[in-house]
Amino acid sequence: MLRSGLENGVYLEGTMTGMALQSVMDRLLVGAGRDPGEVMVLLARQNWPNASCLGNGVVIMNVALLERLETEDQLAFVLAHELAHQILDHVDDRIEEHARAVHDPEFKKELRRVLRSEYGRVTRLQELLRPVVFDQRRHGRTYELEADSLGLGFMTVAGYDPGASMQVMDILGRSDAELYT
Repeated sequence: MLRSGLENGVYLEGTMTGMALQSVMDRLLVGAGRDPGEVMVLLARQNWPNASCLGNGVVIMNVALLERLETEDQLAFVLAHELAHQILDHVDDRIEEHARAVHDPEFKKELRRVLRSEYGRVTRLQELLRPVVFDQRRHGRTYELEADSLGLGFMTVAGYDPGASMQVMDILGRSDAELYT
């Protein structure tokens, strides 16, 4: 995914903006007692306001979110939040949780039974998957709260204004309202 994005021009490389993003990340890393450059920030040509941690030391910042941010402190909170996901290994944890759930012998046995059934297959599949999806969403919310909390600490130690975190939440709330209403 990362390689194809680089090859297809999804990520903007070598820009002043990209260097500025990396500079903020490096400041956060130093504040967190980590080495500058340990996490690479890529700027993506994506039109939805989001940032994400891919794991393996890569954070993606979408242009649409960057355009909505008004201060470096707000940017620092977004990047600190993604840095927290990286340090807390949330990406790897979610992959492991998903793999454990779908490779569970009981789950596989029930899945085979559902797929062999002649009637009600969709309903039974939904019922089988409901606990897996619910568990992933529950853990997702927990991970987001953990990343907010640790990220807030990272940005504060690095000398950024922690009040910017609430401004980011407002910006994200307005962005969601624009997209989904």
